[in-house]
Amino acid sequence: MSENLPANGPAVAIIGAGIAGLATARELRKLRRDLRITLLERSDHVGGVIQTHREHGFLVESAADCLYTFPGEGIELCRELGLDRQFLTPNPTDCVAAIWERNAFHALPPALLGAGQMTVKTLFASTLLSLSGKLRCCLEPLIRRRRDEQDESCRSFFTRRLGREFTTRIVEPVMSAIHAIPCDRLSMSSTMPHMVFQEKKYGSLVKG
Repeated sequence: MSENLPANGPAVAIIGAGIAGLATARELRKLRRDLRITLLERSDHVGGVIQTHREHGFLVESAADCLYTFPGEGIELCRELGLDRQFLTPNPTDCVAAIWERNAFHALPPALLGAGQMTVKTLFASTLLSLSGKLRCCLEPLIRRRRDEQDESCRSFFTRRLGREFTTRIVEPVMSAIHAIPCDRLSMSSTMPHMVFQEKKYGSLVKG
């Protein structure tokens, strides 16, 4: 896929026609109208993992099932493309989100869907975590803050602060659904900078 306007302009090749490649091409076109942009994609479609199809009568999203609104660059891009009229905002008090774990569905705590704050009562009411996993979460305010400024993965951050079980059973499924990327490949400073700030300023996510 390529466009050649004008013929004597500087040339740029973009490898991959996923959302990153397409957004890059759009930004380059906004910056330089004279660029000759060539978009290289090995598959037979653009959009990368972002695809929607029907299977056995169901509408299936093969990538992330929602749009992460913080930070807001994704929302702004949708507005520029005129897609904001198609936004659907679920009501956290009405919708039920669940995770398949140990051969059963377990509802996510409402606080993780934006309905209220996480409390000890709601944490212990959840069937997603074992008793030891819940107790480990309660130790979060006692975990010392990280002193260095290096970035870390989401898996590393949440394992360090809330424990391995919370990360494996809650964080990884939720974050994978949002970003369609494994947690160990997600940067905390890029995806959840507000939590990094809370740890730095308050020493704890609970206190923050």
